[in-house]
Amino acid sequence: ALACAAALGSAVEGAYADPVYPSQNQVNQAQQAVQQDKQAVGPIQAQFDAAQQQLTLLVRESQIAAERFDAATFRLQQAQVAAERAADRVLAAERRLAEVRSDLGRLAAAAYRDGNGLGSVSLVLNADGPEQFVTGAHVLEHQGADLKATLQAADSARQDAQAARAAADDAVQARASAQALVAQAAQA
Repeated sequence: ALACAAALGSAVEGAYADPVYPSQNQVNQAQQAVQQDKQAVGPIQAQFDAAQQQLTLLVRESQIAAERFDAATFRLQQAQVAAERAADRVLAAERRLAEVRSDLGRLAAAAYRDGNGLGSVSLVLNADGPEQFVTGAHVLEHQGADLKATLQAADSARQDAQAARAAADDAVQARASAQALVAQAAQA
């Protein structure tokens, strides 16, 4: 029992022993190490702050570039639609011009068959009475009106075709410009 008590006493004595305090020299060395570490952290923190600012700037620039790319892509889509519509208008105007030219050809052929329109004039000049005279005059008037309307339609169709071609050329140039902007925005 005494041996147990002695062993227990020595175990308790070790548990309640006075702690070992560092010397003043050890404390000074530890404080110097902390100061050196603080000094080393300062430049690293400055580098980190500068990198964080640069990252923020780059993120904003990339957002702006993405917005420009999206806007350029939208303009390209609009330019492509405009170019397609302009091409359709050119085709329609050229078809109308071909129709009017065909009408002019028919009128020219009819005039040639009539002896340059003298057949209708001879109806008026050789009329046997007022009824034939009125009929001949009416035919001449109708032919003149047809010719005038056909010539006006031909001129209008020609102008429409020219305007449609010019609009199509402009649309193609706008599409090319939009494609260039998309390429620049994509590169940025």
